[in-house]
Amino acid sequence: MKIALVLSPFLYKRCPLIGLAYLLAYLKDKGFEVTIFDLNAEMEVPNEGEETIWADEEFVEKFFYERYSLFESQVEKILHSGAEIVGFSLWSTTKYTSLSLAKMIKQRDKNRQFGNTLLQPAF
Repeated sequence: MKIALVLSPFLYKRCPLIGLAYLLAYLKDKGFEVTIFDLNAEMEVPNEGEETIWADEEFVEKFFYERYSLFESQVEKILHSGAEIVGFSLWSTTKYTSLSLAKMIKQRDKNRQFGNTLLQPAF
């Protein structure tokens, strides 16, 4: 089974995040084909250090639509990966971009399943 793990913007790049790498290693060990999409690394960070702004749904909506073509290209890459399950690593600062991405993916492929890396794997 193919799985896509997505980290959507924004987490400030203070230190490397290893949670998705651990999950990738675990899933590969169990025989799954896994691809990580680190969208956080693909985008520049506005308002460096002001994490509270990402809790403002209107700010995130504006941010998302100003970069819609970039998000759209990432969605195409995720869909092109052939992943049957798409998991999002959720943080308070990535909640709204993750939900917007999930909606875009679901609009393009209603059969795609979603997961959340905050949940314990059921394997």
